[in-house]
Amino acid sequence: MRADTTLADNVMLLNTFNDTPNSFFQLCWNLKVSPRWQGCAERDRDPNGPINRISMVPDPATNYTLGEALVLFGKPLAVNLCSRLGFLSARMFFANEVEIMLWQQQPVQRLDPTMRLYLVRYHYPSDEPPFQFDSPVWQGFRLLGDLPIC
Repeated sequence: MRADTTLADNVMLLNTFNDTPNSFFQLCWNLKVSPRWQGCAERDRDPNGPINRISMVPDPATNYTLGEALVLFGKPLAVNLCSRLGFLSARMFFANEVEIMLWQQQPVQRLDPTMRLYLVRYHYPSDEPPFQFDSPVWQGFRLLGDLPIC
């Protein structure tokens, strides 16, 4: 990626080096600010279509939390919880096409405002929300019970 070129021009430049069409495209960058963030513009629907989401990953040393996300984005619309490799994995979806991903070492009995946030994703608005229609709604910091494996 060239610093003296627009993001769109960099995408066009990178596409000239891609001989094999791929439905997933990702262009990432690092923000040299304190705290550091990594961003990625992603396309996974149409290999020639527009970018359909932006993902932002905070510096792990900053420890952004679920509580901070709730203050910033409001009440979640849907929450997907599961257990992955001994960790609690949570995806939360908010208004305005915002998604966050969290993880917490198990055992945990409930979601906690201090859970570490590791990704913020902005989805391009579409006819369908970014979560599945049968995703559970936010029920607060309740007991979790048994979680499915993901």
